[in-house]
Amino acid sequence: MNAQAEQLTSELIEDYATGDAEMHRATRHLFDEYRSFSWAATRPYQPVTDECFRAHLILLSMKDQERDTRDAIVTLQPICEKARSAGVKTYPVLAETAELSGDVDKYGMGSTRNPLRRATPKSVT
Repeated sequence: MNAQAEQLTSELIEDYATGDAEMHRATRHLFDEYRSFSWAATRPYQPVTDECFRAHLILLSMKDQERDTRDAIVTLQPICEKARSAGVKTYPVLAETAELSGDVDKYGMGSTRNPLRRATPKSVT
């Protein structure tokens, strides 16, 4: 991703993290409307700290399942595995991001909140 797109993605992640429900909906709509940008938007670092893990999850939340819930789940699994392997306590960040995420069942497999809530039981880090 070029530097401008990377900077825009970083700014969107920061704004989304602190924004209200309307801002979250608008951002998810933008990612839905601009599919090429959504596809290209990534994080250039591994999710090995709380903040890096949070940024990866927020980006997943903003993309709101993209075109298939299964792809979102498959994307989430290695992010969580890498974070756990690095010692990140994943549950608090997953719970926080789930609350920011969409609750619309777009494809008949649940909303974006669902896999985030199921990714780690409360008793596990």
